[in-house]
Amino acid sequence: MKGFLFNENLPKRVQFSPSLPVIPVAQIGVSPTDTAVWEFARQHELVIVSKDADFSERIIMRQPPP
Repeated sequence: MKGFLFNENLPKRVQFSPSLPVIPVAQIGVSPTDTAVWEFARQHELVIVSKDADFSERIIMRQPPP
């Protein structure tokens, strides 16, 4: 793991003091699809931080990269 990918559904004022980098999902593009977020996290060895239930369902259906 090389850092955290914060999904757009999280408030910007979330207080989080990790030792690894935090990357906002906006760096991928404007409103990227869940698949794009998933693949970006996989390719860059990032952990997705999200309130979106779609990601927990995706973990059950696929091998979880992030």
